[in-house]
This record gives sequence, C-alpha cells and structure tokens, in this order.
Amino acid sequence: MGGSDYPNHTVLARRLQDYLRWRNANARHPDVLAAQRRERARVRSERQQRWGRPRPRLPEQPGCVPDAGVMLTGCEKRPVT
Repeated sequence: MGGSDYPNHTVLARRLQDYLRWRNANARHPDVLAAQRRERARVRSERQQRWGRPRPRLPEQPGCVPDAGVMLTGCEKRPVT
C-alpha cells in the first residue's frame, strides 16, 4: 500500500487480481519468449558483457583527456592543462 493512491487494501487487491487475470489471458507464446532471451544473450556475448560487470574502459593514451561521455570509443585529443 505504500506509495499507492488506492483508497484501501481491498481495492488495491482487486486491481492487482484484474491485472494478473489480464496478463494470464494475454500471455506471449513460450517460444517467442525463449527466442527473445536467446537474442539478448547473443547481443551480450558479442559485447563480451557479463552480468553485473561495468563496461571496460580504454587504456589511457598519452596527451589524451577522456570525456565523461566517451568511454569505449576513445577520447579527444586536447591539450592537458
């Protein structure tokens, strides 16, 4: 009930049950879900990204000042001040 704008628990429970009933009636086919999972895993493996690990940074280059938004693409050549 915390953070919800429903007047009481009964109304909240009914709305939740209605949603679950709708979701069960409109479930996607298990083969479609499995294909989507495989595609996401393929994309992750192409990027060599594991669960919960941050993206690797490029090694520092001399005379190079990395930008905040540039992590994997390199950095701009700017004079170091």
